[in-house]
Amino acid sequence: MKPVLLEYLQRENADVVAVRGPVDTRTLPGFEGLIQALADAGDRDVEVDLTGIDSFNSTGVGVLVN
Repeated sequence: MKPVLLEYLQRENADVVAVRGPVDTRTLPGFEGLIQALADAGDRDVEVDLTGIDSFNSTGVGVLVN
């Protein structure tokens, strides 16, 4: 199985997470943990770049919605 790669970038007004590979139940904990940590910091916008994903299941969508 292909691993997920999470790239973190800081832009002037936002934290950006670029996702490469699949987001599924196996790779979700790392994706969710990073997104949650950035959201909890609360002092900057969080952008998620999904252009490099192979697949994105409903649990991944749930992370973004919450």
